Amino acid sequence: MGQDREGPKENIASHRDRYNKSFILKPGFNNMNIPLDSLITLGTQRILDVKNIYRFLIFMSHPPKKFVLYLDYIRLI
Repeated sequence: MGQDREGPKENIASHRDRYNKSFILKPGFNNMNIPLDSLITLGTQRILDVKNIYRFLIFMSHPPKKFVLYLDYIRLI
């Protein structure tokens, strides 16, 4: 999930005004690239202002068991 300062001022933006996408990760190394021009809010179809992103969340929804997720080399370019 990504959120910029142009959206609602609540602590967590609603699903309608944030970039929200699911990805399937396989065991081992996964390389992911998300083009910045694809960061469009889910419900309002607003392009996120990438110069003002202040929250970037990665989470798992209802995992069947505990997982350790290692992240390396995250860049916003």
